[in-house]
Amino acid sequence: SDMWPGRRAWHTTCCVSDSLCVVVGGFVEGRAVGDAYVIDIERRRAHAHHITLSDARGYHTACCRVASDGSARIFVLGGTRDDFGDIGSALSDLCVYSLDSQAPTALAVCADPAAQLQRQLDAERREQE
Repeated sequence: SDMWPGRRAWHTTCCVSDSLCVVVGGFVEGRAVGDAYVIDIERRRAHAHHITLSDARGYHTACCRVASDGSARIFVLGGTRDDFGDIGSALSDLCVYSLDSQAPTALAVCADPAAQLQRQLDAERREQE
C-alpha cells in the first residue's frame, strides 16, 4: 500500500522527472530519520524505501542527476543528527544512491572526515589522561 512521508522538517526533496520526486531524511517528532520516499506526482502515490544513510539526518542537502539513459542518482551531503543544529553532531559525508526501478540503492558512502578527526582527537585525549 502507498505511504506518505507525513509531517517532517528539515528534509530534502529533489525531482527525478516531471512526475517523480524523492523525499530524503529530515526530522519527525524531533528525531532524525534516514528514510526515503519516491512520490509519483501524476498517480498521487508514494512508496517508502528504506535506504541506509551513514546516519539519519536533517539539515542536509540533496540533489538528483538523471543520465541520458534515464537512470537517476541521488547525492546526499552533510546535515546533522540532532534537531538543535549542535556542531558536534554535524556530518560531512557524501552518500550516493541509484534510483533505478524507483527504489534507492546505495552506490557509495564517502568517509566522514570530520567524524574521523573527532575520533582521532578523542583517542589522543584519552591517551593523555
